[in-house]
Amino acid sequence: MRKLISKPRTGKFWTWLEEVAPDALLFDGPEGYAFDSAIIGVATRIGMEPVVAYEDNRLVEALVDKGWDYIDAVEWVEINTKGSYLGENTPIIINLHEESPYLLWRYKVND
Repeated sequence: MRKLISKPRTGKFWTWLEEVAPDALLFDGPEGYAFDSAIIGVATRIGMEPVVAYEDNRLVEALVDKGWDYIDAVEWVEINTKGSYLGENTPIIINLHEESPYLLWRYKVND
């Protein structure tokens, strides 16, 4: 398993995040910083503060990487993460489709 960073929440990304979204909240999850590997960026919305954006499938994968059973991981994420509201700065969860125009462009996948 590849680590996102050497120390939890230190480095260039975390400095950048503090600058662009100082009030953004994070999902810690049951395994400490495991959900950090599911962060894909920051989302902006008109008239609201920027929030951290997580990739849906990666949240489950992060728990599986920690030794969780897949079904238990899905259930935990559905109830305790997707089902939580932490106020206006609650992170958003994005489900990336493998054939989204962005991913096709980003990875230059051809038909």
